[in-house]
Amino acid sequence: MNDMFRDCPDMMTVEQVAKALHIGRNSAYRLVRDGSLSVLRIGAHIRIPKTFLIAFVHQSAAQDRRCGT
Repeated sequence: MNDMFRDCPDMMTVEQVAKALHIGRNSAYRLVRDGSLSVLRIGAHIRIPKTFLIAFVHQSAAQDRRCGT
């Protein structure tokens, strides 16, 4: 799964995460707002380390397996 994001920068914006996950910008901001996706806040800026994105995907995949989807 780590290969999935090999071309992504080590530190991403919400817009870059949306593109990496193939979701809309509003959906990406919703993940940030509800705490599903961990972020770093640097002043007024939101940044997502690639490691946080990978952890989010692993966690989501594990949750899907538990729910049987």
